[in-house]
Amino acid sequence: GEKTPNFEFPLFTKSRDRKVQILMSATPRRGPDGSVIGLIGVGQDITQLNASKEKADRTAAELSRLIDSANAPIFGLDKNYKLTEWNQMMTKIAGLSGDKVLGQKLMEVLSFEKDMQQNVHDVLKDAFNGVETQKFEMRFMKK
Repeated sequence: GEKTPNFEFPLFTKSRDRKVQILMSATPRRGPDGSVIGLIGVGQDITQLNASKEKADRTAAELSRLIDSANAPIFGLDKNYKLTEWNQMMTKIAGLSGDKVLGQKLMEVLSFEKDMQQNVHDVLKDAFNGVETQKFEMRFMKK
């Protein structure tokens, strides 16, 4: 006698030549005395939505593989300067694997030469403010 949460199920066309993915919710229909006398089902065709999501997931996985295997050192930061990406080349150059550095602040992971610390901070701050810097040399020492 209670409303059910949404659930998905496949529905085949009458000729069985096409499968449609349906997102459905069902709500009890009550009579004048409050007893359940039926249900009202509301469905939505989410076939295209699911296909788009699967395509986006495949593209994201492919891009992730490209970043990870690139010949250039690549790292990503969140707005708190914590590492969110760290590719194989960064592992090779810095001597630190991604699983050890992700979630840590960049300045705590890499030891920058004294004259570079402020420059690195300024470039990263600019990037967070939408200012792109081309070909910035970032010198650091392995910790």
